Amino acid sequence: MYNILIVEDDAIILKGLSQKIDWTAHGLKLAGTASDGEMSLSELKKNHIDVVVTDINMPFMDGIELAKHIKENYKYTSVILLSGYEEFEYAKQALKLGVYDYLLKPVESGELLKTIEGAIKTLEAKKATEKHLYESISILRQQFLISLVNGKVSRRKWEEQREFLKINLPDVNCMAVVISSDDYDNTEYKIMENELMKFGIMNISEEILSDSFTCVCWPGEGKYINCIAAVSSKDVLFDTLEDVRQKTEQLLRTTVTIGFGKLAADILQIDASYKEARNAVDNYSLFDKNAVLEYNDRIDNSDYNISDSVHLEQKLREGMKLGLVDE
Repeated sequence: MYNILIVEDDAIILKGLSQKIDWTAHGLKLAGTASDGEMSLSELKKNHIDVVVTDINMPFMDGIELAKHIKENYKYTSVILLSGYEEFEYAKQALKLGVYDYLLKPVESGELLKTIEGAIKTLEAKKATEKHLYESISILRQQFLISLVNGKVSRRKWEEQREFLKINLPDVNCMAVVISSDDYDNTEYKIMENELMKFGIMNISEEILSDSFTCVCWPGEGKYINCIAAVSSKDVLFDTLEDVRQKTEQLLRTTVTIGFGKLAADILQIDASYKEARNAVDNYSLFDKNAVLEYNDRIDNSDYNISDSVHLEQKLREGMKLGLVDE
């Protein structure tokens, strides 16, 4: 069902437009009527309106003003203007405001219905095009970020693509984060369940990280989720990632192992930080899971007990928070 709103200050015309069309038979619903532009604003807030049919000459707020308000505030609402006068100036303004059509009164119910159906088809085509564009940009964005963390993005390409792909990271002081879903390879879960769990982990991660940092996150291969965060403090990042770990366990009843690399002074050096973060996760998960690990050069040393070191660091941090250990 598509919702229709009719706005007309002439009560007789309003009644005629409302009652002459069998709305339900054509997959439509008359969601409301209003006698002027101002009164229609409450109807627009109350329901999602797909098509507004409005007179031009009305008190308080005319049809042109209403069309302007709709264009600025309701992206997926189409407007059909009605007028008793064939005035070029009105038609010109309507064109500028992206009004779907401009009909002269008296308008036949069949003509109005045909115009409304045409407006709905145009709306659906617009939604489909934008969805396809969004999905295409999302894929391009993900591919670009993969190239970035693999050191395959030039300065020129970075400057050219960052705005188009809506990557709001600064040029300096970023760290890479790799999040591993600990239960992803659990054979008790189906593939779809694993992907939904991974999607949930990414949403939690992005939400918590974005409260403290400018960041981007995207799904990696298999169990991995990748993020880049613009950071001012390593300790703040650690604590934020610890929040991610805890919230994931609380909300999703699963655990994650999180690694982060060293600070990249230049965004085009983030590949080194990413390798460190991935290395931290992959090495640590051999010993234990469900923890946050900062990359350390000694991590590649087989004599170095990663599990003990990380748990010790976490205990020290917890102790400092509780005032049990001096900083």
